Amino acid sequence: LRCPSRLTDTAERSSTMSGIPDAAHCREVGWQLLGIVPTTIGLLCEVPGLKVLDVTGGAKSTWGSTLAGSLVVSLLATPTSAAWLRRAIVTHQNLASLEGSPGEVPGFAVHTLGQLEFRDGAGRPFESAVTVAHLPAEPKLGKAATVVVVVEPLAKAQKPARPAGSRRSGIGGGTRAGSAVLS
Repeated sequence: LRCPSRLTDTAERSSTMSGIPDAAHCREVGWQLLGIVPTTIGLLCEVPGLKVLDVTGGAKSTWGSTLAGSLVVSLLATPTSAAWLRRAIVTHQNLASLEGSPGEVPGFAVHTLGQLEFRDGAGRPFESAVTVAHLPAEPKLGKAATVVVVVEPLAKAQKPARPAGSRRSGIGGGTRAGSAVLS
């Protein structure tokens, strides 16, 4: 994989003439790297509309293979969460689009947004940590800015194990009411 910005015009011309494919798009390289781990749940989305353009294998396992074209906010459990996610992504995209300080890539930013509840393909809710990567536009390649939404399901809280031979408490784990007669 080669970064297009590191190639000189001469190197580009010679690689094209030698039959070696042109350098891969940096966004494409990043997206492919994200998809290497089969359980990664990632959604490549356009901004500001948040329409899903591509999904990782983990996202296909969670929601099925028909996500492309749907809105990422439609995967959330509540309309309030969907509105919040939309606002957070658009706000951070606007900030990422501003000229950064020297050495920073304008338009690129990564933000951990916190926890949100999603619904899987069967409608079951699951809590997840959400991280968003804003990827800049690359006009030379005709690519608009995009955003990658990474969903990391949180492990369900484990109930503490009971010691061997212990008796189960009443319904709901509470204590049993009772009386004793002492003589």
